[in-house]
Amino acid sequence: MRHIELGQIITPAKPRRAGEINFPVLSMTMRDGLVNQADKFKKRIASADTSQYKVVGRNQLVVGFPIDEGVLAFQNLYDEAIVSPAYNIWNLQNDALIDSKYLEQFLRSPRALAFYKSKLRSTTARRRSLPNDVFLSLSVPVPSLAEQERIMKLLDEADTLRKLRAQADRSAAALIPALFHEMFGDPLKSSAEWEVEEIRTVCIIGDGNHSSNYPKASEMLPAGIPFIRAANLQYGKLDIADMRYISPDKHMKLKKGHLKSGDVLFSNRGEIGKLAIVPDEFDNSNLNSQLAWLRPKKEILPEYLFSLLASDVYQTGFRRSQQGAALQQFTIKQLSAIKVPIPPLSLQQEFAQRVSEIRELEAAQAASRQRVEHLFQSMLHRAFNQEL
Repeated sequence: MRHIELGQIITPAKPRRAGEINFPVLSMTMRDGLVNQADKFKKRIASADTSQYKVVGRNQLVVGFPIDEGVLAFQNLYDEAIVSPAYNIWNLQNDALIDSKYLEQFLRSPRALAFYKSKLRSTTARRRSLPNDVFLSLSVPVPSLAEQERIMKLLDEADTLRKLRAQADRSAAALIPALFHEMFGDPLKSSAEWEVEEIRTVCIIGDGNHSSNYPKASEMLPAGIPFIRAANLQYGKLDIADMRYISPDKHMKLKKGHLKSGDVLFSNRGEIGKLAIVPDEFDNSNLNSQLAWLRPKKEILPEYLFSLLASDVYQTGFRRSQQGAALQQFTIKQLSAIKVPIPPLSLQQEFAQRVSEIRELEAAQAASRQRVEHLFQSMLHRAFNQEL
């Protein structure tokens, strides 16, 4: 198999700005490549002025950042669309030599990602860049088009499994909100049936440590007491991929934010209303000033409180409270005054039990997802090392 430098396969596209034309706006994702921005964020969030956005044509390569996470893709959704002005756009020189789907998979393969990572420049993790001349020096394995087609057929079959797994995950994620609505109905209407209390009366409320007391970078450890940030709240769960840790001594010096399992975390700065329940393994962890914590008393269960605050009615209220605000902040006073309906404890307990069963299903699906992802990454590695 011959190898060709990427610079002989792609060339920089001549920059073209959107100007006054209303193009579809695309965003980049690590898993799915380029997607409609509205599909990713449920709305268009691009600046009202998109005149400086870059126009990208069909079958042009868009490279985002951080590149070592495979944030790149060929654009094949529209004849023309626009992307962030921060992205680079490249032309494929010769599609008789290499198929764009094959090239995209190679550029996102473990082999290519390792190359990018070893060549990145800058000390700031999220701002590391790869100079164009280095990017173009990447050696690309180029078999015959027939062999490329065979490899892509196998990878497409494996990728189909990933997509089916992702679809099942989305279905599972919708179970708890659907169950909540089935058992408790519309929170605004149910409040007429049950007692309504301010959160301060049914929860102990606290916030995190002030930024002036944050652990220094040198005090962060690879293991120890978890120090939870708003960034760790993802899809109602704690994402441990980017978790930071502190020593027990530092933990004791931080007087605020000593958490207990079952506490409901609430992001009260930045992206208001993100939520998570502290799991057993994070008992006695700590948190920063972007988060508040709610410790339910006996009248209310964490699972019910979490789902209530995560419901569309409450989330819409959080967003409205921030409209026009210069600083995105939801104060402890505001949080304490939120009114919540209190259904019978027996009904909450039934809900919590069924949520536990759904969480077990999600855990099994997560293990399955990891196996499918491992299979796909293994096939990627083998595909570009003449082992597939």
